[in-house]
Amino acid sequence: MRFNRIPVNTVSEKNNNAQTVRYIAFTDWGSPENTQIVICAHGLTRNSRDFDYLAKALQERFRVICVDIVGRGQSDWLTNAEGYHQPAIYLSDIKILLTHILAQYKQSIHLNWVGISMGDSLV
Repeated sequence: MRFNRIPVNTVSEKNNNAQTVRYIAFTDWGSPENTQIVICAHGLTRNSRDFDYLAKALQERFRVICVDIVGRGQSDWLTNAEGYHQPAIYLSDIKILLTHILAQYKQSIHLNWVGISMGDSLV
């Protein structure tokens, strides 16, 4: 298992719309070259480590990415708590994560999504 963090540029309403950086954290199991990928997204009050047993069981056949949604686990918190009520922030973070993963491949990949509660609604 590898632990990773990728930057997300955000606009700070408290600081004259200055750009700030926060990080999305995720664990990465299995071979980074494997084009069979499973993305795991946790529920509202949980974190990526909920999927450790599943990821360990799948890592021989799949690359398994378990994301910490913003404000949970090892991902950074939002500076404005109202953002947690805006689905666009969650979806934007997932798009950034997927873009980061896709950039690592020159060939097509097969992507699977495993989500629990809130994590399932992000698809």
